[in-house]
Amino acid sequence: MARARGAPGPAGDSVAAGRGALAGGRGLCAALAGRRPPSEPREKIFRPRPASRFPRGQAGRPQPASPVMASPNVIPRAIIFDVYGTLLEVSAPPPDADARWRRLFQEYFGAEPALSRVDFSLRTARIVARQHAEAKARGIARPEIQWPVVVAEAVPEFGRLEAGDQMRFQIEQMRVGRSLRLADGAADCLRELAEDERILGVASNSQAYTLHELGDALAAAGLGLDLFHPELRFWSFAHGFSKPDPHVFSILTARLEARGIAPGEILMVGDRLDNDVEPARAHGWQSWHLLLRGPGSGSRSGNWRDLRAWLNRGG
Repeated sequence: MARARGAPGPAGDSVAAGRGALAGGRGLCAALAGRRPPSEPREKIFRPRPASRFPRGQAGRPQPASPVMASPNVIPRAIIFDVYGTLLEVSAPPPDADARWRRLFQEYFGAEPALSRVDFSLRTARIVARQHAEAKARGIARPEIQWPVVVAEAVPEFGRLEAGDQMRFQIEQMRVGRSLRLADGAADCLRELAEDERILGVASNSQAYTLHELGDALAAAGLGLDLFHPELRFWSFAHGFSKPDPHVFSILTARLEARGIAPGEILMVGDRLDNDVEPARAHGWQSWHLLLRGPGSGSRSGNWRDLRAWLNRGG
């Protein structure tokens, strides 16, 4: 599980949970209403309009793959996004985090928490480290864990909750540890890419609750997870390994090549050089180093507005 850039939780983009993301406020509207969420949040249907702002290049039409290598002159036909630190901006926990932590346990277990937020973080970090070591001993270089298993070991009463309550607890637990929102400029860029019928995907070091967090943030902007092609959504918790494992990029490369899209026509957008940019380039992809704040450090870096302008110029 790669280390999440500030995102609390277990897997790369989420394992900070073992260290800092301890608890959560109310994440799902369903949870707030007392309803049990489905295993994946209902996706808001987004129907692209025919207008096109980006140079198209028959982006959404399957064609025979050609040996296109990464080049600044090749228009990306498929774009893969990281989640935490890219699509989602991660910020400090709420000021009443400790009070929320206590209320969380009172609501789900009817008692005060046996562990403070800090103690929970330390205990889950030790569990994650042990599971990583065990997985590496089995030959998995970049292992991913299952956060519900970690939480159940740290807080045994969690394991006695029903599945729906376990998911709600995780979402609220994570919200105690940090705040999330859709990054500035992301919604406008995603809308235009969808209108242009670009093929969009996700490659995220994540946990099951990530789908709810991303789904909620997109829904607030009138978008949904249906923006991203179902076969091009790599969630590390579903595979047992995480970025920057080369298999992540090999899987997505193979699926895109089957659609007639060559590696040089794929663009990776992410905030980490080690997890996103460098392994994408190693597979012949193009890359954009997403920086939520500050100027870009080169021709292929900057914030969402910079990315949008670059794509408008033809990539």
